[in-house]
Amino acid sequence: MADEGERRWVVVGIDGSARDRVAVDWGVVVARGRRVGVRLLAGWSNEPDYREDFQQHSGEWLAAAETVVREVDPSLAVDIQACDQPAVEALLAASEGAELIVVGDGGHPHQKWHEVIDGSVGHKVTAHAKCPVLVAKQEP
Repeated sequence: MADEGERRWVVVGIDGSARDRVAVDWGVVVARGRRVGVRLLAGWSNEPDYREDFQQHSGEWLAAAETVVREVDPSLAVDIQACDQPAVEALLAASEGAELIVVGDGGHPHQKWHEVIDGSVGHKVTAHAKCPVLVAKQEP
């Protein structure tokens, strides 16, 4: 549990996919209801092409997500984190003090078949997070 006065966050996983919008919208709804901030977090998958994509574009993905949060509810505190580590590791670390983790449903377009078999980021985070996880399938 966070110390009194320490900001609490709903953490939203961002991967540059079309599902980001659904995850951000859910993050805003929950953060507003719980009176906490929104932390937008991007990490990379284990696919080498995606890591390069992450390094080149994660700032754009996070800026777009931040714009959505500020348009929907300008009163919410927003924190942005581009983590140069696998998304699962980054989200699990963030789950330690989070109110909730929100991830979009489905794999990234660069995901290979063996990654689908091994499990998606959402599946792995849901199984091991230290806080509740919402896998966003559709708009709130």
